Amino acid sequence: MSTESGARFVVRSLNLLAREFTKHNHKHHGNSSSDKFEARWQTQQRYLLSSAALLTSGADAICLQECAASFFEAELNPLGPKLLEE
Repeated sequence: MSTESGARFVVRSLNLLAREFTKHNHKHHGNSSSDKFEARWQTQQRYLLSSAALLTSGADAICLQECAASFFEAELNPLGPKLLEE
């Protein structure tokens, strides 16, 4: 989006699929544990990849769908705290 002055404003949107929602597709993520969520390492990898993409996107505003607070916690996402700083 550009303004009359030519300045650009970049918006990015991303559907994160919060870990809590992975129970709905548990037959497809291969986790054999009884909790039906994807494996912790799968969540960590998805969150890390998503965060890296967002941090390098150059966006002025980011809209996140299916996001949980855990996306910003270092335990599941090492880049989560950095996202909050940006």
